[in-house]
Amino acid sequence: MIPLSFAQRRLWFVHQLEGLSATYNIPLVLRLTGGLDDRALGAAVADVVGRHESLRTVFPAVDGVPEQRVLDMDGADFGWDVVDASGWPKDALDDAVARVTGYAFDLAAEIPFRARLFRVAADEHLLVLVMHHIASDGLSIPPFLRDVEQAYGARLAGQAPGWAPLPLRYTEHTLRQREALGSEDDPGSVLSRQLRFWDRTLSGYEGRLELPTDRPYPAVADHQGARIPVEWPASLQEQVRRVAREHRSTGFMVVSAALALLLSKLSGGPDVAFGVPTTGRRDADLAGLVGFFANTLVLRADVSERLTCGELLRQVRDRTLDASAHQDAPFDTLVDLVNPARSAAHHALVQVMLGWQNHITAELDLPGVRAETVPTSSRQARMDLTFALGERYTGSGEPAGIGGVVEYRTDVYDAATIETLVDRLRRVLSAMVADMDRPVASVDVLDDDERARLDELGRRSVLAEAAGGTSVPELFAARAARRPDAVALTFRDRSWTYRELDEASTRLARLLEGRGVAAGDAVALLLPRSAETVVAVLAVLKLGAMYVPVDVKHPDERVAFVLGDAAPKAVLTTAGLAHRVEGTGVPVVDVADPGLSGESAAALPFPDAERVAYIIYTSGTTGRPKGVAVSQASVTRLFTSTAPG
Repeated sequence: MIPLSFAQRRLWFVHQLEGLSATYNIPLVLRLTGGLDDRALGAAVADVVGRHESLRTVFPAVDGVPEQRVLDMDGADFGWDVVDASGWPKDALDDAVARVTGYAFDLAAEIPFRARLFRVAADEHLLVLVMHHIASDGLSIPPFLRDVEQAYGARLAGQAPGWAPLPLRYTEHTLRQREALGSEDDPGSVLSRQLRFWDRTLSGYEGRLELPTDRPYPAVADHQGARIPVEWPASLQEQVRRVAREHRSTGFMVVSAALALLLSKLSGGPDVAFGVPTTGRRDADLAGLVGFFANTLVLRADVSERLTCGELLRQVRDRTLDASAHQDAPFDTLVDLVNPARSAAHHALVQVMLGWQNHITAELDLPGVRAETVPTSSRQARMDLTFALGERYTGSGEPAGIGGVVEYRTDVYDAATIETLVDRLRRVLSAMVADMDRPVASVDVLDDDERARLDELGRRSVLAEAAGGTSVPELFAARAARRPDAVALTFRDRSWTYRELDEASTRLARLLEGRGVAAGDAVALLLPRSAETVVAVLAVLKLGAMYVPVDVKHPDERVAFVLGDAAPKAVLTTAGLAHRVEGTGVPVVDVADPGLSGESAAALPFPDAERVAYIIYTSGTTGRPKGVAVSQASVTRLFTSTAPG
């Protein structure tokens, strides 16, 4: 019994979950123009299937354990047929090609490869090939086509191909891989050491990156997908290369840093992760072999707003190198290690992929025949988003830009949204490489039209208006001057007139002033609902300071957080609550301080109305609590706008 390779094992599990589907098909369509010998081509393709055992392997499960079973050529039916499609309408031909490329393989009973030739005209054919990913990967296409070329030439001459034996068979690679990595149960094995690294690296990661979508996620992903092209100019490519040189990085690392920054801004959090495919072909013996060797690494980034673009790139560089040094740990094992909440709505652990590679040319050179690749897609999407990008060069080796495609799920995204996303990534990348010293927080993902629209919705023009308004103490003083003996405040069985409230708050303000509180300082109010609270608020506002209300019912941890974040100059509280702030280092002022009676009640100058009146903290139920500042002018404008006419 030959076990599955680690790469095959992951796709076999996916196949068990999804059932028959074309999600992991690799299609290739070639237009062949000229004098093609279809019999020689059919024999050549069969020769290649016989040469590469991964193309004639089935994956049955024995007692629930899958194995590789390599078939002899007699049992390796790859569906070859020459179909006369001359005179067919284009739609009919396209549908027939799509049926081949979208074929759903039964991996337990069928070999993972099919080929068909459509004769469009006497001198024009379409060669349609499809391989399941469990048997092939992107780097398998060039050796496959090279072997077809050699076999076709031999068959034209009436001979079998005389190629040299492959240095390694795929089943031999599987056994060698397992022997080299060892067992998870052996703490000294290579696999165990790598898994310990990933356990540390992914600790605390929830395995879900929440990005805005056009539609809610369905209960079960349908894996239908589409692609849009990406074409960025050579000027941007040259800037990326320059930054990579200056920061001892690679173009992939620079683009990865830009993608991490974009994902952070779109998801609203600093902790982001995306998948990175690896070739898995570090052994030279694997270079000419058709098979599935790829693995997926997880690149996790901490996109803290305090970082500069250069610091983010250095972090991504270091983490990329560390991940590459531990690239043999199978992705499905990492999923088990992190154990995120499983869902049929999206891929586990990572939902975004970034592939970076030089352009792979799928060329077929047959005697007397011109071959060109016909753009095609399986119309499937394995991830929510897959960026397949790379640098392009001219024939003379000059930069020709960065290009590729973005594959996306059509059940949650529209094409226009993905086009906008690509524009945002380019904008972020351009901003980063233009100034690596700028803070990541200053990089904007919006374009000019979006900023203008946001300014309109937020009425940003108001900010350009001349500052003005009235402070709270000024409004209060005007009311107190008109009716000094009117009741201003009632609490339980006692009332205060405007004169009494004015004098009490002024004395408390003078006391705070003597303790070092000045305009612009923060003063925390740890007080119950009471008349003293009203006096304290007015006292702080008279100084031009800002008060920070702290709910006495909040736990000590919340109280300590607010005091630490707001950094108040003092805490106004009662003798019975003073113990709640012991050890914080913030001076405590008792609202019933005996020295209040000796303080002056002479009026204080009115503060600037644009001074902050108070800072109120959010609940923190969706993350770290945040303080929101409100000016005195905003408060008084609210009073006047809601006053009865």
